[in-house]
Amino acid sequence: MDSENRTFRSPRERRLTEQLLLYWNTKRGERKYPAMPEIKPEEIPELWPKCFLVAVKATEGKPEHNYTYIGTIVSAMFGGDYASASVLPLADNLAPQYYMVMQAQKPMVQETQFTNLRGQEVKYRQILLPLGSDGTAVDYVLGGISSNLTS
Repeated sequence: MDSENRTFRSPRERRLTEQLLLYWNTKRGERKYPAMPEIKPEEIPELWPKCFLVAVKATEGKPEHNYTYIGTIVSAMFGGDYASASVLPLADNLAPQYYMVMQAQKPMVQETQFTNLRGQEVKYRQILLPLGSDGTAVDYVLGGISSNLTS
């Protein structure tokens, strides 16, 4: 099967966090983490709407981040249409986790909740996965979120 038509799917694992981690591990091989261009949305079409991609950069003072992709399901979870935005309302509290992944150069899984812009309580589980082009510094974080509305 040619790689352009291949999709990744774990037949035994149903959790988004585990499926995305398995995909990330296949891409990284023996390295610490894969490079961002190795992540192919067409290989994970069922997961991609639940994903986001953040460019991270260590600067003097406060580290910087910019969303380069926000999946439609992630966008809706926050209570709006942010699929083409470079910022995500209410997500400022996520920034410290991005930098923890950037520094540790390892995946992070987190479960928590927040109130979205529609006033709904959202309980979610997310995975944050480091990506970097040179093998020495993380310059992107790939995230995946699964959520439930609790109110």
